[in-house]
Amino acid sequence: MSSPLPAHPLLVRPRVHDLLRIDGAASLQFDAAPPNWVAPALMRAPWVVVRRAPDRSGLVAVGVRGALRSERVAAWLDPGRVACCVQPQEARTRAPQLDAPRARLPAMQALALVEGVWRRWPELHWGPGGSAGFELATACPAVTPSSDLDIVIRSSHPVSRAQATALLASLPIAAPARIDVLLETPAGGIALSEYARAEGRVMLRTHHGPVLTPDPWINWGGEAAA
Repeated sequence: MSSPLPAHPLLVRPRVHDLLRIDGAASLQFDAAPPNWVAPALMRAPWVVVRRAPDRSGLVAVGVRGALRSERVAAWLDPGRVACCVQPQEARTRAPQLDAPRARLPAMQALALVEGVWRRWPELHWGPGGSAGFELATACPAVTPSSDLDIVIRSSHPVSRAQATALLASLPIAAPARIDVLLETPAGGIALSEYARAEGRVMLRTHHGPVLTPDPWINWGGEAAA
């Protein structure tokens, strides 16, 4: 496996799905005693992912991932303890440098297919999240033969439902791995498939929980979801 993706230092507050390199478990605060697997996992891969949660005294909400799918735990991080930050669209640039055995994994093959069809939208800011994003950013194997491909699209400007439909329709039907696409707006995140197909209010994932809103770029008009 190649070395980790060169990453820029933390200049602005990180966003959901960003990967942050830290010094280890001592950099984190937990609401309860962390599981025994946390310290070894962070020794192997000293990276955490920014998660969606309400602000807490200037701390960044992050998640730690272990070797197993069941090994996930929430934590809090002082942004001053961050060594560097890798965004999904930066992790995506690493895909062509994957070792051949890793590139043949279904999720990585699916990423290459999406790269090919989404070239028609060069202005689109997107990249892999989940296990594929973690592996590409950190050079630590995380993708398995059964891994899905999670894609994150970030847009500070409204994306029309017509464009969302076009993006969704362009995804390869016979991709070797399931592809899930999340559209991240300044107000929160929404499944691209829901946004493309819905006509009224949609479910928006915000830092304060899910809300129903007619406009995922403005969440003040939404109602709390049950």
